[in-house]
Amino acid sequence: MCVHEEASGALPDQAHVKRALEIAVAGGHHVLLVGASDAPTLRLARMVPELVPPGVPLYPATTLDTAASMEGSPEWRAAERPWCCPPPGCSLPGLLGGGRGTFQPGFVSQAHDGILLLANLQQFHHASAHLARVLTDRIVVPPRGGTLPANLLLIATAEAHDQAWRSACAAILPHFALVVQVPSRMPDRQPPGAQDESAAIVRARVAAAWQRQAARSGGGWQWRFNATLPPTEVARQVTLDHAARHLLAVATRQLALTASQRQHVRLVARTIADLAGLELIGPAHIAEALQYRLPSAV
Repeated sequence: MCVHEEASGALPDQAHVKRALEIAVAGGHHVLLVGASDAPTLRLARMVPELVPPGVPLYPATTLDTAASMEGSPEWRAAERPWCCPPPGCSLPGLLGGGRGTFQPGFVSQAHDGILLLANLQQFHHASAHLARVLTDRIVVPPRGGTLPANLLLIATAEAHDQAWRSACAAILPHFALVVQVPSRMPDRQPPGAQDESAAIVRARVAAAWQRQAARSGGGWQWRFNATLPPTEVARQVTLDHAARHLLAVATRQLALTASQRQHVRLVARTIADLAGLELIGPAHIAEALQYRLPSAV
């Protein structure tokens, strides 16, 4: 269904996962949650809509024509955003659109300007290459021609004990800038002095990070999320200090980062700095971003 299902109840032992989800929403980075069958991966994934600030679309405009049509319309998508969770094993027409007679948009197009949740990624292995193309082009091309917009934030879950999803979904894995392990067990209560941040506090940080991204792009509806910056804008907007550049160079050598992984690290670090209210990216931002790369085994 394409509705927002609220995830009630705090998960005090999952602060690192909620932090990753905050970064994902703030910068438009796709995220994969990996855990055992009894880990609360799906419950955590369903928290994402609670972190999205109200009153503005999750994804900014991608064309000047669209931007012009939205100027002066603050009510546009002001309340509800698409939150689509296709059933495991959903057919390609169900995901991308199809049907006999009248064409019916699929879950991917319905998630435009919102969030697409793929629970148990391996169940969508048959669509991995198609979804990878959608995430690259941010459009869906129906079999009868034309295009449908598909600017979306992808949240996926996978089971750690079954590594088959690595090969079955190989085409889509490089698109995940954040890969997070979700522990199975949680303590009955928080450690002394620990506090669980409210969703409102996180939404405020995300909103401030969005404002910083918009300001760097000149404001208005034309701004892009950090995750979707073109190469020319990456060079201009993703500025590392000397220590951060050195750390990234060392990590690239020691961890054998691919060009795609290195780019993910830079863009995620850009978002982490935005959340901290900083323009210059430091080594702490790079170090945190490196924690979210896809390891050789999870």
